[in-house]
Amino acid sequence: MLDLARELRNWVQGSNGAVDLNEWTQRFADRVEALREKAKRDHAEVDPWLTKLPSAAGAVRQIADALERVARRLP
Repeated sequence: MLDLARELRNWVQGSNGAVDLNEWTQRFADRVEALREKAKRDHAEVDPWLTKLPSAAGAVRQIADALERVARRLP
């Protein structure tokens, strides 16, 4: 989770505008979903930001923050 959060931040580094949803889907969507499902299934940890489809760099950063929050709560 922490590695993916870092990748997300690197992807939008320096950007504040819209993100390429095709690239998001190809590079990150499945991985975020898999980690969200694993945290929910194995540890009953959820965060609503992990279900969002980002349209801008700020939302990508919020998803990265959510990954970090969930990771910190895991045993």
